Amino acid sequence: MLDQIEYLIDGIRNVSNAIAHDLRTPLAELRSRLEELSLIRPGPEQTFAEIDSAMADVDRVIAIFNALLRLAEIDTGTRRSGFIEVDVANIASEVAEFYQPVAELQGRVLSFVSSGPLALAGDPLLLAQAIGNLIDNALKYAQENGTITVVASRHPDGGGRDRRVGRRTRHPRRRKI
Repeated sequence: MLDQIEYLIDGIRNVSNAIAHDLRTPLAELRSRLEELSLIRPGPEQTFAEIDSAMADVDRVIAIFNALLRLAEIDTGTRRSGFIEVDVANIASEVAEFYQPVAELQGRVLSFVSSGPLALAGDPLLLAQAIGNLIDNALKYAQENGTITVVASRHPDGGGRDRRVGRRTRHPRRRKI
């Protein structure tokens, strides 16, 4: 019984950490945008554009909350029945393509390499968010003019457990995710 309670408390602690980590950036960006708007007091056109951007930030926060709820459902086993077969290589390719302009603006190279389709049962939105989080972190912490390579390949043993995800490669200007 005490083991079960300890397990549940650890679960709550992990969820709290995940929520804080995932929401900190979009909420900080939203606050910064609104603070700047209140200080500058631009004309109506720019104000409405900033309001639209702020609403997009709020939508992003809501999407993160929804994803965290889906993760909690998966953890308890209630969501796994809703998994569908997805091509994780295709999802990774689309996410990398989405982040490509950001990488270019930062002077970094973002590339994608795939060994072909990688079918698995999962939640495509959560997979896209996880891959997006990895790319976002790589963009934040990669060296200037660095290269970030997203690799989608099957583990040599045929399973999907590749412990190399996120590990820095030997080349100091490249980060493999």
